Amino acid sequence: MRGGGLEFPQPEGWELGTGWGNQSAYVTDQHHADQPVEAGWYTLAGVGTVEFPEEEGGYPGAEEAARAIFLCALEPEQGGELYGDPAMLRNYRDEATMIDGHDAWIVSADVVISDLALLHSTDAWRRVVIVVDTPDGPAAFDGGAALGHDQQVADLETMLEGLTVL
Repeated sequence: MRGGGLEFPQPEGWELGTGWGNQSAYVTDQHHADQPVEAGWYTLAGVGTVEFPEEEGGYPGAEEAARAIFLCALEPEQGGELYGDPAMLRNYRDEATMIDGHDAWIVSADVVISDLALLHSTDAWRRVVIVVDTPDGPAAFDGGAALGHDQQVADLETMLEGLTVL
């Protein structure tokens, strides 16, 4: 899966995402892989170009960009139905990292599902956002996995381990 100057391996059982559009705030030209979780719910993993509007001050750097992309997905307009307001986070990680020799920032957490009537096979969603300063500009990986779906969680780790800069 390629987008925004990043690439990750597409695990078996994941489909090329079509019709998802730009699912992540501040990320354009997104390309996704998806896998069903249950009854109309899917887990997505995507890569794309990071763009912040000039009226918001432009690109704030990998650290602030990763936080903004992560937190926007938890806003009531995006994830309120699933996560509640405010969202409850477990295993929160917010730190510098390296991707394929390039400076990057990762924000991840297990986000607790607030309404278990919506989903029956998981009680939390692992969300991971990584913003990488690539030679062609900032790019992001934004993905997740339904906890309790062990193969999905393993696939997410495979994507992260195989994330490269093009």
